[in-house]
Amino acid sequence: MPAQLNPQTQTELTVRNSVYRGIGIGLALAVGINILDPIAEYQVRSSTLTISHFPLSLFFSITFLALILNPILRRFGGKGLSQPEILIALAVGFVGSSVARIIFGLIATISVPFYFATPENQWMDYAEPYLKPWLFPTNDAGQMEGFYTGLPEGSGLLDIPWAAWIGPLFWWLSFVVAMLLACVFAASILRKQWVESERLPYPMAQIPIELTAGGDDKGFCLPEVARSGLFWAGLCVPLILILWNTISYFTPRVPAASFITGYPMVELGRDFPAIFTKFDFYVIGFAYFTSLEILFSIWVFHLVAVVVGGMGARIGMGTPAEIMQIQNGGGLLAFILWGIWLSRHRIRDACRKAFNPASSVSDEGEFISHRVAVFGSIFCFVFMNFWLIAFGLSPWVAPFYLILGLLIYLAMAKVVAATGLVSVRFAMGPGYIISSFLGIPILGIANRHILALMVALNSMSKGFVLPAAANAVRLGDAIPGNKRKVGGALIVGGILALAMCAFMVIVLAYGIGAQNFGGRYTTGNRWTFNFLVTTGLNPMPADWKTIRFFLLGGIVTTVISYLTYRFPWWPLHPVGSAISFVWPVRATAFSVFVAWLIKKIVLQIGGGLLYRKTQKFFLGLLVGYAIGVIFSFGIDAIWFMGDGHEIHSPPM
Repeated sequence: MPAQLNPQTQTELTVRNSVYRGIGIGLALAVGINILDPIAEYQVRSSTLTISHFPLSLFFSITFLALILNPILRRFGGKGLSQPEILIALAVGFVGSSVARIIFGLIATISVPFYFATPENQWMDYAEPYLKPWLFPTNDAGQMEGFYTGLPEGSGLLDIPWAAWIGPLFWWLSFVVAMLLACVFAASILRKQWVESERLPYPMAQIPIELTAGGDDKGFCLPEVARSGLFWAGLCVPLILILWNTISYFTPRVPAASFITGYPMVELGRDFPAIFTKFDFYVIGFAYFTSLEILFSIWVFHLVAVVVGGMGARIGMGTPAEIMQIQNGGGLLAFILWGIWLSRHRIRDACRKAFNPASSVSDEGEFISHRVAVFGSIFCFVFMNFWLIAFGLSPWVAPFYLILGLLIYLAMAKVVAATGLVSVRFAMGPGYIISSFLGIPILGIANRHILALMVALNSMSKGFVLPAAANAVRLGDAIPGNKRKVGGALIVGGILALAMCAFMVIVLAYGIGAQNFGGRYTTGNRWTFNFLVTTGLNPMPADWKTIRFFLLGGIVTTVISYLTYRFPWWPLHPVGSAISFVWPVRATAFSVFVAWLIKKIVLQIGGGLLYRKTQKFFLGLLVGYAIGVIFSFGIDAIWFMGDGHEIHSPPM
């Protein structure tokens, strides 16, 4: 008769197996999403499934696990997934599904120079000295010809000139992996500050927790939220509208509900930017779980930006984008610098624990130990610094570039954690800020050209994986037991996702020709090299207009941050002033207003009790929208391959 395990050992084994199952599912999601996304982006050409801060493909996957697969497994006597297992899978998937955009931009940029260079465009005169052979694939034997036009019919994987790609991709991805590690480490170090001290709402972590709660209750197969009529009512609203729109794919005479797909706008007058009035279910659903103060601040500051930008344009100060987006850049840096100041004690504690493991500071609940996070961050910074110097940046410029990049990442992560905005980005990159403040006479033409070439990693303005990592570590509060294996899985999932996405993009390009991808593979990837020629011919000094607007934005956001911190009655949150005119906020401010108005009315009528009940409706709204988008994508994949319909195209 086999020996019986004592209850404590049995529980430990159950928890351990649960962690491994969750990690396995999460890794499968990270890899699977990065197989699907290049196909969706470049072959089906339908809805964009990974561009937002909560990729719709990931949200649908978690919905499928919680509401479809898990109930089926339990109904037929199988072992279903527990809530912690689904949340572990989501945490790993968060990081893995956030890397596709950086790969898309990277391959598009490094594939260009040796294929499209001509004597007329002068690329080789101004770009060649900075194109390190270990970073840019050669075209000596026509390797890029096949990339852009496709290989002959009948070619296989072995016919792809992998030798031209392996070296450059290895070195670029070594830098990207170091960034990924630094993002996960930073998210782990700041988790307690943002969760416990500042109590940021984290709607993108809160919503999956609500969606999966009660799914393993005895006697039930569905999660608790799905037992409510409000949930199913919310699910039906976007689903019916999207299904109605799919009819117009086949019968154009049927009028489509364009207010959920296009960007209708209200014109205010000459020189004033338009106000967009798109009804975005994905934005509204997440925004409903954000505080009223933050929602109010976003749409109020957006209206202020529209008026100020329009008035400034009228009197000749520049376009609204020049006036307000540059101010947003300064505001976002001020916002995160203020946040780092508030976090100084947490950062100090993490360093104390790293250098003295016997310290009383506890890191037991973290995905990554403070020792690994602190020393890992130092190693990543040093590696990336030497990498940039090897690329050609001066030793005094490289650290500034890295520090600004990290601040942008942190700013995006905190904005997403505070607002729940699925679409938001920084107004400018670190290279643009450095160049604007110093100008080529001080910076030097070589440094300016290298900074321009670093636009290959164009996902920097979105925050790369730091917003996703911040949401992933927040999910750890709902995951019992030791979380260190999950922390390692976040990193492994991200690395696997990077490799798989790069592999798929190259395979698709040599299969159908990257010139058929559209977007960044037609004109967007050539802008950088044309810019190198322009700056080479016309070295620009420091841009004092940019400097003034940038500093003004920083001062305004700092003052608002102080008022928010000092006076509890102050009604406006600084995050609103920091993102008031970036394109994603311009495109979604109306949806934020709708979420604020509904939540305001609900709280006025029924208080917190009614608000908690109505949350189920908005959870259903998100689920119905995700199901509708995936259904529309399926129709495109079957009947409209290459000419799909962008039901879901987040403004990033």
